[in-house]
Amino acid sequence: MAHDARGMFISYRRDESAGYTGRIADRFTEHFGKDRVFRDIDSIEPGLDFAEAIERAIGSSGVMLAVIGKNWLTATDAAGRERLQDPNDYVRMEIAAALQRNMRVIPVLVQGASMPGTDELPEDLAPLTRRNAFELHDSSWGDDVGRLISALERVLEHRKAKAYSSVPDETKLLVTQEVEPARPAGNRFDRDRARKWSIRILKVVLVLAALWVMFYFIVQFLMYVLGVR
Repeated sequence: MAHDARGMFISYRRDESAGYTGRIADRFTEHFGKDRVFRDIDSIEPGLDFAEAIERAIGSSGVMLAVIGKNWLTATDAAGRERLQDPNDYVRMEIAAALQRNMRVIPVLVQGASMPGTDELPEDLAPLTRRNAFELHDSSWGDDVGRLISALERVLEHRKAKAYSSVPDETKLLVTQEVEPARPAGNRFDRDRARKWSIRILKVVLVLAALWVMFYFIVQFLMYVLGVR
């Protein structure tokens, strides 16, 4: 299934990197528009099933940003269990679904975090370690986010071009080529040309007749004025 080249999904853990994610989302919304940025806290309407809404949003996005902070890997629930080891953990579900769809997933490292190793992640998240990460530093935040936006523009444009290239050639021809108008049959073309010439000749005859009548009345008028009988 082709992904919508317009959308981007931001995956994050609220109690671990909500502040950083909010700043990123604000810049993205300002640059790309609100309808192109999905972030759960702002994008899900009240009363909707969270898991189903997340699944639909991932399916309609072209790229995912997985925001990873220092405690992303070691975050625990109320019982002290590591959240990423829970198959129902929303962050794990989001990233696993994107990886399964072969979506472009960009790990975004904040707070000086580093990429986890394959042996530290559940099996369905292991492919994340092979995705090239992008670091955002507090000291150069504005410039770093600017470079990230430029990279996303290239990714989304590439997916748009790729989606067009998958359209059947017959459909492309309908879009890119103009249909040559049908030419009239030979006999009909000859009749139309003859009719046009007939109309032109008739106009010339009428003009000449009008000029002759005018000339006749002018001559008669002059003869009357001069007394010529």
